[in-house]
Amino acid sequence: MKALLCMDFENDVVHPDGKVSGKGYAAYNAEHNTLATLRAVQDRFRDSGLPVVHVRVGFSPSYAEQPKGSPLMGKAHEFGAFDLSGWGTDFLDEVAPQGDELVITKHRVGSFFGTPLELARLIWS
Repeated sequence: MKALLCMDFENDVVHPDGKVSGKGYAAYNAEHNTLATLRAVQDRFRDSGLPVVHVRVGFSPSYAEQPKGSPLMGKAHEFGAFDLSGWGTDFLDEVAPQGDELVITKHRVGSFFGTPLELARLIWS
């Protein structure tokens, strides 16, 4: 079965005011019209009855799950990025989950490691 994985379209990453958007993600999306393109693909999947899955990176307010030694996420706690209790881990309105679409929260760069996607990959393949 096919599924569309919408990866990291959360405020901290791709909103211009996001905690890590300064790395160029928001600018890239604006320049390449990524959100409109993704929305069109989401609509095609939804219209075809295929799953649309939303993946975000996030940590509890204590950052207990955060990999402190990670070169990409090791300092998130120092500036409050990816806090699941705040705005930063909300999905952008343009491409947000609809209805009962699956939302996966990952604690690592890889979306399959330690998440339900690891199992879903086995089921859908």
